[in-house]
Amino acid sequence: MEEIQKSFDDDKLQDSDVVWKVGLKNWIPLTKLIPKKQTQTLVLPSQIEESPRKEPPKQGSNLSVKILVLFPIIILFAGLYFLYPRNEGPKLPFSQLDSKTYQKLEQALKTKAPVNELILSKDTRELWLATSKTGDYSAQLNLKSVKGAILGDREVILNSSAELSNNWARFYTFDLDKGTKIIPGYYNYIVKLIPNNSNEGFNQIIAKALPFLIAPKLEEVFSGKILFSPDSQDVFQKKLTEYKINVQEAFEKPIKEKMEKWQALQSIINKVEIMLQDEIKLLKKGPAIVSFEKKYTEFLGPMLSQIVVEAKKDATDNSKFFENEKIYLFGKEIGESTSNLVLEIKKLKKFTDINRENFSKKISDTFKELGKTAENEFSKIQNELTSIQK
Repeated sequence: MEEIQKSFDDDKLQDSDVVWKVGLKNWIPLTKLIPKKQTQTLVLPSQIEESPRKEPPKQGSNLSVKILVLFPIIILFAGLYFLYPRNEGPKLPFSQLDSKTYQKLEQALKTKAPVNELILSKDTRELWLATSKTGDYSAQLNLKSVKGAILGDREVILNSSAELSNNWARFYTFDLDKGTKIIPGYYNYIVKLIPNNSNEGFNQIIAKALPFLIAPKLEEVFSGKILFSPDSQDVFQKKLTEYKINVQEAFEKPIKEKMEKWQALQSIINKVEIMLQDEIKLLKKGPAIVSFEKKYTEFLGPMLSQIVVEAKKDATDNSKFFENEKIYLFGKEIGESTSNLVLEIKKLKKFTDINRENFSKKISDTFKELGKTAENEFSKIQNELTSIQK
């Protein structure tokens, strides 16, 4: 076998040659009986061919494949992201909000119920809007004072704007459309949420490519009433009641003063008439009427003079000229009518019963006419006062 092996290794025998040995039924190929040894061949460095370098696969192709695979997943999550509200919690400074109110609203925003509420900051310099509306919106605020519910008599209208962020918007700059300042009190408000239109951003791209995934943002308007005051509702209500009483008194004061003057004139008219009628009942001579003049000068004359002088002085005020001028002229008329009657009586040296009857009627008619004028003016003033008190 060693000789056969050597001959096979030296290529003297071929692979196709067959052999037989004891124990074999048939001849078999030489290679099945004796394996051929592998000869080593020396390779020179000059004979080595440098194999070309394998460049790494381009990332672009793999990235494109990954994007194509991930795109449907991205679209799905993007749709869920924009379709459903996200209560991530406020990220703005809330130090000026009442903690209880803030926590209450924050909890409400996590529910599915719609929330639209305007809150005044503790320092009354800011207004905060809490809304369940999410997304990119601009908020426009209009405030109008409620008549009879502010600590002032002039209407106040103001506007402000803010950007909605995480369910909150902060209004801190105000433009006055009417009035000179914000007066404490109740205001009716209107808030308008306007979607911000932009051609940039992922959601705009998705909205254009797959509009069914993102619901269109619509403009929303809501309204309400807010107390613009640092006081609680109870404390402010007390202040408002006191203010109204003071305003009422301020309005009533000049009217009541005017009414008192006309009441005084009416009283003077009645007293002068009574005094004259009593005087002529016992009068024998006309010159004896001086006794009446003495009484008149001591009591009724000074009262009438004071009313006339004050009315003339107050008539210099343009806003009160007409009313005071009327009192001034009417007071003079009372004095002149009284003086004219006294002068006529004085001329009669002998005062007979016929004279007494004639002058009694003349006195009655004169002061009756004066009394009607005073009564008409008093009635007008009374109606004016009643209309203010309503």
